[in-house]
Amino acid sequence: MSTVLQPSFDAAAFKVTTRAQWQAAADAWHRWGPFVGNWLGEATEVMFDLARIGPGCRVLDIAAGAGEQSISAARRVGTKGHVLATDIAPALLERAAADARKAGLSNLETREIDGEALDALPAASFDAAISRVGLIYFPDQQRALAGICRAPGRQSRGHRLFDAGKQSLLLDSGQDHPRAGTTASTAARTAGPVLARRGRRARSDV
Repeated sequence: MSTVLQPSFDAAAFKVTTRAQWQAAADAWHRWGPFVGNWLGEATEVMFDLARIGPGCRVLDIAAGAGEQSISAARRVGTKGHVLATDIAPALLERAAADARKAGLSNLETREIDGEALDALPAASFDAAISRVGLIYFPDQQRALAGICRAPGRQSRGHRLFDAGKQSLLLDSGQDHPRAGTTASTAARTAGPVLARRGRRARSDV
């Protein structure tokens, strides 16, 4: 009996391919920004509320893409706050930076960083870490979540909320062990119906 060998998953190759795809699709994705922002707007606001993002807050946005939600966060935190939008694809971040300048927001910074390599950032340098539907792009989700736990300090006023989507995960301040795969979190229960309503509206408009 012959044995069929299953191809092994190459995480490094996956990241190279993913980066190249988003680099090539940056313009198209940016054009979709208003639609995506309208579709996920309510869920994004829920994410901000649960992460306790407000005036003066320092926010890390992981897998920020073209930054539509990063700009919304920058407006929330105001001139005394700061948002660092990170992504693996610099072409996407260029669009985010350009939109921030156009909006007159000087409190938004962009930086090319792999979401699984957040140890490049100083520990305890943020009040909250967020991502909108970014978890699906990380081959090693536990490593990514460990970095997200490290970014806000234990004494941060906020919570660490990862992903406003089906895989939403709320990490309380001071929690050391992320629960990757927890889909029935507070964020999921709250944002899920919002996303469903948005989906139904989008389909009805087609």
